[in-house]
Amino acid sequence: MRRVKYSPVAVFLLTNIAYLYILATVNSEISPYASLILPSVFIIGPALMLRGWQAALVIGLTAFLCEATTPVRPGITCALWLLAAVFVRIARFRFRSLDPLSLCTLAQFVNLALGLAYMLFFPNGCADLTDYLFRVFADLFLSAAVLILIARFSVMVPLSILKFAGIELKIEEDD
Repeated sequence: MRRVKYSPVAVFLLTNIAYLYILATVNSEISPYASLILPSVFIIGPALMLRGWQAALVIGLTAFLCEATTPVRPGITCALWLLAAVFVRIARFRFRSLDPLSLCTLAQFVNLALGLAYMLFFPNGCADLTDYLFRVFADLFLSAAVLILIARFSVMVPLSILKFAGIELKIEEDD
């Protein structure tokens, strides 16, 4: 029997694609009322656990896939996500324990920062500014509530798959 080799990059990319599919499905169902904005789900795991170029590859490809489902100018989402990943990588040594509270806090900060950046860079073209701001903050509030439940889960799924395959990743201080 031949043993299959698992690449951490492929596992993180495939789990990000699965998360993107799930998020798009949920958003298509709730779109008349709100929208989930969860870029931190795609960024934190690779930025914490992979090497710099590997994280950039996974996050960049995921950002371009995410952009394909939205009417935004190409490259802006990717640039914002990679910038957020740089900040996560700078502080990654503080999250070695991968405890739920610190991962949730990190995810909330990344999500809020990117949500506000989206508000500035991707204006919706609403007729009324207050309606636009109300919708943005309602989306961010709903996203924050959902992120409380899934922040640690989104990081641990690829790590569990890799551990099942015999690969145990750890956060390294110097890369």
